[in-house]
Amino acid sequence: MQTIQNEAQTAQGREQVAAAAVAAANVTTKSIQQLEQITMAGEDAQIAYLKQKKAEKNVTAQEAADGLFSGGTNNPSLLP
Repeated sequence: MQTIQNEAQTAQGREQVAAAAVAAANVTTKSIQQLEQITMAGEDAQIAYLKQKKAEKNVTAQEAADGLFSGGTNNPSLLP
């Protein structure tokens, strides 16, 4: 910090300190953007996973319903 304060005493030093601050801000901004992209990709993956699980559950429920009702209401195998 002392080095930055010393450099900021001259116009050229202030320019260099400002350029370094801008470069640091750019790196931080890019890191935040990358983190946002990673987070969004993770959320998209979770949504896709949940949709797939729901689709599988619906198929299983439909197969069960088809099995129950495929023989008609007088199917002796369904009676207790």
